[in-house]
Amino acid sequence: MQSFFLELEERLKRELDGLAMETDPIIRFDRSRRQCNAVIDELKDFVLGHHFADKVDEIVYFRDLAPPFYSRFFYYNRLFHVELHTFGMDREKHAAFLAAELEETEKFFRANAAFIEYHYAGNGNHDEQWFVRNAVGYHIPGEMTAILDPNFPLGCYLVSKLFSMRHSRQWLEKRAQQLQDEGVPGRSSFAGLRLEFEGSNADAGELIDAFSTRKLIKMDGKPLDTKSLANLFELVFGRKLGNIYDVLHSNRNRKKDPTPFLHSLAEDVQKHSG
Repeated sequence: MQSFFLELEERLKRELDGLAMETDPIIRFDRSRRQCNAVIDELKDFVLGHHFADKVDEIVYFRDLAPPFYSRFFYYNRLFHVELHTFGMDREKHAAFLAAELEETEKFFRANAAFIEYHYAGNGNHDEQWFVRNAVGYHIPGEMTAILDPNFPLGCYLVSKLFSMRHSRQWLEKRAQQLQDEGVPGRSSFAGLRLEFEGSNADAGELIDAFSTRKLIKMDGKPLDTKSLANLFELVFGRKLGNIYDVLHSNRNRKKDPTPFLHSLAEDVQKHSG
């Protein structure tokens, strides 16, 4: 039995790697989920024709062997629907959609915290309840009955869903970051480069305060406020400024000069232009 699953998993990996060449994400994720579904059909046929030696054999199948296949389907199915629903959306609505999907992910982890803790503890005390078919008191959510047998153990569904949620969360976070980067003019030109600001946080605060006061930087025709400018600075330079309002408050309360950095810049410009 082990060799069957190893060969099946290796074949699925090769087929998914081949689909990775597709540049259209909707087409790629749709074909990937269909390929996973085709493999799951092979799993179903195998289970129908295979008599488990005992409950231990059955538990091993539904707890350890089947979830990697189902989790891939759940993963690509989710990515397909995200790309399909966000196609043509403006950046603001797209970001809101991704944020909602991330919140749904967190809800899943919170709602199933007890099972997740049990699964990773690995003591197996209740495996017969979670990973044996026809266990009393458990049922599969209706959304997945299209690919899951009505007697499918809930534990197998949850483990598969757990794996897919964990990986899709990483994808969603990365996609949200890409979307944010696309909203910064010229950001894509600096992809892979590491920009550094060698001044202090107080120096950065002076610059941000000046840009905010003069309303010199705009996005979609609207001046960026202090907080947005600080976020932009952190995004571009990878420098954590902390609470920008605390930085500005400290700067403005200096006894001698609230803007020494700006004054030094002006002096340097005058020297070089002289």
